[in-house]
Amino acid sequence: MPDQKSKILIIDDDKAILKLVTSTLEECNVLTATASNGKTAIAKAKTNRFDLILLDIQLPDMNGYEICKKLKLYPTTINTPIIFLTVNRDIESLTKGFDVGAVDYITKPFHPQELKRRVELQINEKKYKNFLKENTNEKEKEKQDIALFISTLGHEIRNPLNAILGFSEILQSASIGEQDRVTYSGYIHKSGKVLFRLLSDIIDISKIEAGKLNIEKTEIYINQELQELAKLYQDLTLNLDHPFNIKLSVSNDDLKYRINTDLLRLNQILRNLIDNAINYSKGSNITFGFDKVTSSQIRFFVMDDGQGIDKEFTKKIFEFFERGKLEKITNKDGKGLGLAICKNLVNKLGGEIRVKTYTGKGTVFYFTLPIKEDNKQRIPINEETQINWEDKKILVVEDTMVNFLFIKAAIQKTGIKILHAKDGLTGITLTKQENPDLILMDMVMPGISGLQATMEIRKFKPIIPIIAQTGYNSEEEKNNILRAGCNDVLNKPIKPKILLSTISKYLE
Repeated sequence: MPDQKSKILIIDDDKAILKLVTSTLEECNVLTATASNGKTAIAKAKTNRFDLILLDIQLPDMNGYEICKKLKLYPTTINTPIIFLTVNRDIESLTKGFDVGAVDYITKPFHPQELKRRVELQINEKKYKNFLKENTNEKEKEKQDIALFISTLGHEIRNPLNAILGFSEILQSASIGEQDRVTYSGYIHKSGKVLFRLLSDIIDISKIEAGKLNIEKTEIYINQELQELAKLYQDLTLNLDHPFNIKLSVSNDDLKYRINTDLLRLNQILRNLIDNAINYSKGSNITFGFDKVTSSQIRFFVMDDGQGIDKEFTKKIFEFFERGKLEKITNKDGKGLGLAICKNLVNKLGGEIRVKTYTGKGTVFYFTLPIKEDNKQRIPINEETQINWEDKKILVVEDTMVNFLFIKAAIQKTGIKILHAKDGLTGITLTKQENPDLILMDMVMPGISGLQATMEIRKFKPIIPIIAQTGYNSEEEKNNILRAGCNDVLNKPIKPKILLSTISKYLE
């Protein structure tokens, strides 16, 4: 039987039977209570949630059939299984017991092993029914949560989509002035970014739920990255109706200080927490950075001076679909994804996240990450670093023109010669004709895919570096790409510095 003790009520006016049943059931890891008449039995059954009732038919004040009928009328006992203890062996008596609600019977005299087996059977069956009921209730709750999520999601999608479609239509008018054209284009761009963030969150949720979230740890110059993030938000918040003072605070301000972690995921966590502070804190100042560092761990934080969060909500603030509850105190819409994604990302990176809140004074989110410090002197690649690849040639195989133009803008300052193939077949042909030093290969293209093109190129160019660029970042997908012959994988969206750094590994 299960370790958790079940409760059994034994109803019999024979003291010898009560003693025998009680001593027998002690071996079954159960708790027992007794009653010697119907009135006491009903009172105990109504006030205690027993898992099973053993009921004698012959009692001094009322018979077992009457007791069983009464127990089946009360909410607390209607589903409690009842086994009759009886000296009657005729079919009429036994059938009557089933008719009034009993689930089984044991005839006296009985063998202790028979009693134990029949009791165990009923208790296990009841536990299984409870499990099914709880599971069903949980599934129903999940359905309600998903329905609420989809409804909220639809609302969140419609807002930026309405702006994109509306202003796009207005921009088609020939009478629009240049200043309005710039302003409306900015609205479209901002709304597009909102949709992109929303899509990214949904994709991350699906990966988290499926256990497919991929982590790529690399060496990063943490202070340079945080300074860029601070500058980004300092510029962004200038255009808000309620501007914020965004400050960066670090315990080690060495620009060459490096840690080993996933830069994209770290950025995602910090941006979610900063966005959360901007949207919900109602404060004026946001400070973020890291304040505690050891040889094995670093602690990041995002702090605001807003109204704080009700302690009632902090226990579940990192769970999916909890945003709706926070709306009660913030009067802000939200999809309830950002903080839940933060928790999952931090856990995936091997750390922990927690929140401290002070009513009327603000909120601090802390998260720790394990790090592997590597601070040997090395020249970082950034916007100021001069890279000269004038003697090199790169082939970019990319069917989406805007993606190619981004790559071109990111690397053309190096002086490298850039070739463009709009599909896999053209990529194979240009590789044979132009003999490039490196290939940047998109994985999803019409006709021949990036995987197929890579395998074809490997037949006549076994050594040339091929870097894949893909929107998929599962471990399985990465392994397939590497098995096809690619040397490295870049996950979209690609940061210019990461693009340059990855290419430099194979050209220098």
